[in-house]
Amino acid sequence: MPFKLAGKMIILPATVNGVSGNFILDTGIPHAVLNASYFDGQKVARAYHGVNGTTTQVKANHVKVQLGAISWKGVYAEILPLAHLETIKGLPILGLLGGRMLRNYTLWIDYGQQLIWLEKEATQWETPYFKASTGASLVMQSFRFKNGSPCLDLKIGGHPYRFSLDTGAETNIIDPKYRIALTPYFNLEEQKVLSSFSQTTKRITSTLLYGMSLEGIPCQPMVTTFCPISELNTSTKGPKVAGILGYEFLSQFKLCINFKNRFIYLIPDHEKQNQSLYYSKK
Repeated sequence: MPFKLAGKMIILPATVNGVSGNFILDTGIPHAVLNASYFDGQKVARAYHGVNGTTTQVKANHVKVQLGAISWKGVYAEILPLAHLETIKGLPILGLLGGRMLRNYTLWIDYGQQLIWLEKEATQWETPYFKASTGASLVMQSFRFKNGSPCLDLKIGGHPYRFSLDTGAETNIIDPKYRIALTPYFNLEEQKVLSSFSQTTKRITSTLLYGMSLEGIPCQPMVTTFCPISELNTSTKGPKVAGILGYEFLSQFKLCINFKNRFIYLIPDHEKQNQSLYYSKK
């Protein structure tokens, strides 16, 4: 299925309870999230805690989701106001499709061609649309889930860190407690607006992070923000993570995530001759 990007978010055409429109593919959330402008539900006794420190009252419902030829019944969906997200992106957004919907599937994402491939009971990581070119490096890791999102082990400046992968994150996020240790590997850039499901946005400082590598393969410098993620680590199941990797990291690879067997495959998508520039601060 082809997708389009709204900013740095993957937008897919899908149908929920007969209502069709744009949905964000967001492996950083466990279930589905629907826009309260188009859907309604029953109040539940909890609030949503966004990465920017805000909270929003939650409604919920069980819905049918149709994505291409694949459908899910009885999907748990939380309903929140997303009008601010529509304003920021400049298009109607009916909701977000979360990672646990994919728990029995294998997902391929090719940002370069803007294609995804979703398959149940996949027997191999290669597909007609997702192949390693001659001489390309292939990285494979088994992973654990953090709130339904796959985790990946990388290094920054040669030191190991664990991150969760979030296709709904337009920038990478690192907890500020690592800021001093990572000082040799970033340049302060400018103030960015960090949006969440709540209607409140938060302006924070972004950096250009260098020195990250995956199994010895250097990553390109990427926009990263320092933002506390203690709520994510204390209130959700899974290993503790240093941060979240979004579009800035994911778009550097063709990736295949086998949610059922908990393996991830990554093929670097950038030029090898530039990799020597990625290790040190500019």
